[in-house]
Amino acid sequence: MPEDDDTALLVRATGAGAAGDAEERRVAISERIDIGRTCQGVDEAHRLLLQGERVSRNHCHILLLSDVQRAVLVDTSTNGTRVNGAYVERSVPVPLQGGDRLSIGDYELEFVSRRYLGASTPADESSLTVRLIENTRMCVVCGDLVDYTGLSGMHGGTAMFEAMHVLFDELRTVLAAQRGTLYDYVGDALLAVWEHDVFPDAVRRAVAFTRAADERVTAVAPSLKLRRPDGSPLRMGWAVTVGDVASSTYTGSLQGLVGDAVNIGFRLAGLAGRDGRSAILVTEEAYAELQESEPAEAPTPLQVKGRDAPVVVRPLL
Repeated sequence: MPEDDDTALLVRATGAGAAGDAEERRVAISERIDIGRTCQGVDEAHRLLLQGERVSRNHCHILLLSDVQRAVLVDTSTNGTRVNGAYVERSVPVPLQGGDRLSIGDYELEFVSRRYLGASTPADESSLTVRLIENTRMCVVCGDLVDYTGLSGMHGGTAMFEAMHVLFDELRTVLAAQRGTLYDYVGDALLAVWEHDVFPDAVRRAVAFTRAADERVTAVAPSLKLRRPDGSPLRMGWAVTVGDVASSTYTGSLQGLVGDAVNIGFRLAGLAGRDGRSAILVTEEAYAELQESEPAEAPTPLQVKGRDAPVVVRPLL
C-alpha cells in the first residue's frame, strides 16, 4: 500500500453553484491532484472535478513532495483560492498541513493527512534554484486610466473591474500585434516592455502600440456603461520610456521590474491625457531612437513626482 494513502481531501459543497454535488466525499491524493472544472489531459486518479462558474478549468493543484516531507498548493485560477480563509498568491507554492481548509468557488475542501503536518525538512541546498537579477535595456510603455480615483468613488470596484476587463482584453490583442510583453497590471494601469536585444526597433513598436491602443480605447469606451465624472467616455494616458531595467523574481514567483524607465513611465502616464496634454508622451531619449519620424510637439519639460529635474518629453500629435 502506498505510504501516502492516508492523505486526502474532504470535499463539501457550500453554495448554490455546487447544488448537484451536495454529498461530502473523500478523495485520496497520490503524489499530485489537479482541481478544476475540466483538468484536461489529467487522468482520473489525479484529478478532482468541481462544478460552478467560479471554478476555473484548471483551478489549482496540490503536490506531495515526499522527499522533503512537504505538501504544497499552487493556485492557477482566475477567481482565486483561499487557504484557511485567506487568498493565496497566484502561481506561488503554499505549504499545506493536515487540517487546512481550502475554499474554491462553492466548495470547501479539508486537507487530511497524518504524514504532512507542517514540519518540513530543508531541501538539499544544491537543489535550490538560484534567483538571478538581469539588467537589460528595455523600452517601457505604461498606460494609466484618466480620473481613476473619481471613477472608483462614483462607480465602485466591481463596475471598474468589469470595464477594465473589456479594455485590457482589447489592448492585449493590440500589444500582440507589436510583439510586446504584457508584464503586469497595476490596478487601473498596465506595463508592457520590449527588450532592445530582441527588438532593435523596440521604440518604434512601442509607439505603434500606444497609437493603436489609444485609438482602440477611444473606439470601445463609448460602449461601456462607465463614464468619467464629466460624463465623457473613459480615456487612458500613455508614456514611452527607455533605459536599463533590472528584472527578477521576488519571494515565490512574483516578477518584478526595477529601474528609472519604469518609475518615470508610470509618473508620465499619470500626466498624459490630462490638462490639455497629448494622450501619448514619449521621453526625449526614446524619441531619439525612433527609426522614422513621428509627428510630435517640441520638446517639453515636465516636472514629475520624486525628481528634482524635469523630464523632457515629446508629446505625440
